[in-house]
Amino acid sequence: MKKTEQQAVAQAKLNLAYQLPIGYRTEQFYAALVFNGLFGGTPISLLFKNVREKNSLAYFASSQFDAFTGMLSVRTGIESHNRQAVEAIIAAQLTAIQNGQFSDELFDQVVASLINGRESRMDSAQALLNQAVLDELVGSHVSTAEWVQQVSAVSKQTVSAVAQQVTQQATYFLEGADDNETAPLS
Repeated sequence: MKKTEQQAVAQAKLNLAYQLPIGYRTEQFYAALVFNGLFGGTPISLLFKNVREKNSLAYFASSQFDAFTGMLSVRTGIESHNRQAVEAIIAAQLTAIQNGQFSDELFDQVVASLINGRESRMDSAQALLNQAVLDELVGSHVSTAEWVQQVSAVSKQTVSAVAQQVTQQATYFLEGADDNETAPLS
């Protein structure tokens, strides 16, 4: 499914929805977390590095994985005329991960970043409460130490295998006005 809208906004939005059929705390769940961190879920991700930093094509570029719905979403803020280039770079980053074409150094940094984030949340009463409620709802508990062990055990190969399960479902493009022109409303 593809949808394009136009509004008189200065920044266009390109959002992509993918299906990633991996559930919460299933066998490939931790590899899916690392995949998302590598793809666009961390500030050191391939999307951030290649869409925003290297090619200067986006104000922001990130991904988010929801293991309860199996949805992987990519969100970018871009200039309208950069749409095709941004879509091509996003697709190239996904293909690179599917083919295992990412450095050991980046992989290790993403794993460390995820672990750091998890451990730092343990200092937050709100995060602990949220996790306790979630554990009760799903009927299982994973300690921080177990979580860290599971994430640390993820390999580059399992991340590539997870990435190969990603299928694009939808594209949404909110076309903005470029160069201070007003886009026609529809």
